[in-house]
Amino acid sequence: VLAPLTLGSVLCVPGDSLLYATPVFDRFDRVALEWVSEVPDTRRTHGLVPSRAEADVIWTGEWGAGVPVKVDRSIPARIGPVGFPVSAYDDEFTSGLAVLEDDRKIYWERHWERQILVGDPATGEILSHIPIGIASNMVVSRDDRYVYVPVWSGSLYGLRAIDTEIDEITRA
Repeated sequence: VLAPLTLGSVLCVPGDSLLYATPVFDRFDRVALEWVSEVPDTRRTHGLVPSRAEADVIWTGEWGAGVPVKVDRSIPARIGPVGFPVSAYDDEFTSGLAVLEDDRKIYWERHWERQILVGDPATGEILSHIPIGIASNMVVSRDDRYVYVPVWSGSLYGLRAIDTEIDEITRA
């Protein structure tokens, strides 16, 4: 199996010998040092974050829809979107995702829409739209109080923090 030409995101799950990589949902065996097959039924993806509710689930942003989808790494298979509305842009993608404890909220960036969406994975409901510019990669603070987002274009350029209680940018 040939290595992908460009890697978008790479995820290492503790206790798993595989690395997971985008832009297609590839898997790399760190012990054998070789690429193994792509996860079936996954479309071009960007952004990877492990579920904080389901041990075998990885969230990824799906190209063309701009929504987070679930992939079960134990099968391995795409287990689908959770019902969030797709983007109006045909080539929308998500390069940054973050989830709170128990997956009670998921945050994802929509590149062409220049915003971060906040959703409830249990219902597929959009809880908030946060205009931010072009962002990528996100990380949640240890106490789940903030989602930190690097913004690399627009008036909010720099590192920003989203308060997860009110889902607004509150500090840099």
